[in-house]
Amino acid sequence: MEFKSRFEFLIERLTEDAESLGPEEGFVDGEVRALEEAVWAKLNKERLRSINVKIYCQRNKLEFDPNQFNFKPTTTNTRFAEKSECDNETSSDSVDEASLVNDIFQHEIYITEIPKTFKETQISPNKEKWDEAMSEEIKLMQNRKVWDLVEPKSNMKVLDCRWVYNIKHDEKNNVKKYKSRLVAQGFKQRPDVDFTDVFAPLVNFDIIKFLFVLLVCILGWNHAQIDVKGAYLYGNLDIPIYMQQPEGFAVKGCEHYVCRLHKSIYGLLQSGRQWNIVLNEILFGLGFHQNELCNGLYTKSNCILLVYVDDIVVFSKSQSDLEDSILNIKIKLEITELGLVRYLLGVNFERIGDSVYLHHNTYINKLTTRLKNLPRRRIALPLKVGCILPDRGKENEIIETELMRQIPYKTLIGCLSFIANRSRPDISFAVNTMSQFCNGYTYHHWTIVVDILNYV
Repeated sequence: MEFKSRFEFLIERLTEDAESLGPEEGFVDGEVRALEEAVWAKLNKERLRSINVKIYCQRNKLEFDPNQFNFKPTTTNTRFAEKSECDNETSSDSVDEASLVNDIFQHEIYITEIPKTFKETQISPNKEKWDEAMSEEIKLMQNRKVWDLVEPKSNMKVLDCRWVYNIKHDEKNNVKKYKSRLVAQGFKQRPDVDFTDVFAPLVNFDIIKFLFVLLVCILGWNHAQIDVKGAYLYGNLDIPIYMQQPEGFAVKGCEHYVCRLHKSIYGLLQSGRQWNIVLNEILFGLGFHQNELCNGLYTKSNCILLVYVDDIVVFSKSQSDLEDSILNIKIKLEITELGLVRYLLGVNFERIGDSVYLHHNTYINKLTTRLKNLPRRRIALPLKVGCILPDRGKENEIIETELMRQIPYKTLIGCLSFIANRSRPDISFAVNTMSQFCNGYTYHHWTIVVDILNYV
């Protein structure tokens, strides 16, 4: 029996009464108990996760400590116990079966090379690159005069901050840059005290696609992409906000001082709006007019700008007007010229003849690298014709629930929804259908979602 079929059979049998098993099913019952014991060996080492777990333990007369009961979700950093105490009473085939389940459902199916904390960067094999990226961010903030240090007072509301790391890739998915960003904990800000208005307009991606079809494909206009470096750091704060010094970069002799922010650092709730105010002042001064229906679109004679936070796409009828517009913006802002639009907001723009093709090759390659050990096969349709979807998983099926929680089902659904919305409407129905099972998915649902990924 193939492993997949055997696993599905084991999960199904877990919910049946032992009395319903015939004498010829004793070996299968041993497999079930081996898998069940392997899971409970893991659960016994952790805090119980839901009221259904408690009920399950009481009904099956399993020992548990009520003081360890809580409602927190299962973390992905836990692992099954390699062997339970009863493993020596089961066959070797049963142990191998349980270990196979263990291997498939470990958090290692979901991998990343990006550190999450400052301490992780210090033990990372790429420590020098992360240190360089953080130093570059601090230097940029010093040049922009983002803060100055003041002595803390008892009545000050001081926000914490943290480093957020990322690795930038080009349109061919090659590593382009190691990026570090200092982010304030804006969720601790108080309404009408630390901030007022927070709205900032963005151009809709449908507008971007429409203008590429109209201006580039039909009218033959020129286009280019520019990126504003540290965009939010241009915004000015009109309300005093205080923040702790960044980890690893506290000024010697002034470690107890705090930062009095003058610019809208990343993470503050009003940062997007403050940056948009500065950008509007600059573009209005250059003769651009903001569209009333789409506030992320600016026009000037034979030039059109599309703004999505720090990404700006420039369209112009002539190459000289295009270069002049970029030069004028460069005088006011520190920008990076990226040339023709090839990779924007997670979407590849590929020019072939008079046509522009939008696809997600880079994004999908990055996703498949991130999710390892997934089965690869050719799929003709997102959902098979006449496909009968499995029933929603039940929370009281505790064994399968604990296994399924370690699978990034919701993450993959979110990624596929993004792909469907931007460039692949042919998978919209399949993704929307499978998203209905986000709170009750089983192994069957997971295999269907993986097939959708294989299809794209």
